[in-house]
Amino acid sequence: MRPADRHPEFSRLVPLSRLNRGVVDLAVEAEPEERQALARRFGLVGLERLAATLRLSREAGQGDVRLSGHIDATVTRDCAVTLEPFAAAVAEDFSLRFARRSAEAGATAAAEEEVECELEGEDIEPLTGETVDVGEAVAQYFYLALEPFPRAPGAAVGIGNVAAPGGDAVDDDAAPGGDAVDDDAAPGGDAVDDEAAPDGDAVDDDAAPGGDAVDDDAEPKGGPFAALAVLKAGRTRS
Repeated sequence: MRPADRHPEFSRLVPLSRLNRGVVDLAVEAEPEERQALARRFGLVGLERLAATLRLSREAGQGDVRLSGHIDATVTRDCAVTLEPFAAAVAEDFSLRFARRSAEAGATAAAEEEVECELEGEDIEPLTGETVDVGEAVAQYFYLALEPFPRAPGAAVGIGNVAAPGGDAVDDDAAPGGDAVDDDAAPGGDAVDDEAAPDGDAVDDDAAPGGDAVDDDAEPKGGPFAALAVLKAGRTRS
């Protein structure tokens, strides 16, 4: 609970004597000045409404007091993603037990009570004096109900690939048309063969420019010694 040396911003004291007649149902709502003070306390942009419907009752056979209720609130917070303020509704049910223990019960009873409450998942506060501050209880449970990472509707945090304007993830390896980019692909989309000729046929290192194979032992046609070779061949035949 809030330290006793500080005055609560939203205080509603209920005398325990009212429980002598049975269960007490009540409704509380914070005033504008109280809401402003609570907004400063909890670091909110604004607190437009804070109200609760409550029930106080005595626990049978123990003298403890049970406080249960429902909280409704409207707050303005800064979005953790866009950093823009946005309005949000808060609705929360809670239950709290105020326990009174005699001084002679000692530290052992207090320790046992704490362990028991942890096992049961129950919230418990010491009951001192003859009043219960239900307003401060509402303020604290309201704060516990706030989202620790407030996010405006529609605001999302991208993880991994960066989202494209159309909402689809951008693939760094994708081509403008959506297909993956192949480093070996030609502009037309076919793979590039390092040994392919410009018209698509494979390049034969031994091929002549006209497409025929080159015979290393063949005489060049029309070379400077072509006439001499013909004359020599004619003398041999004669």
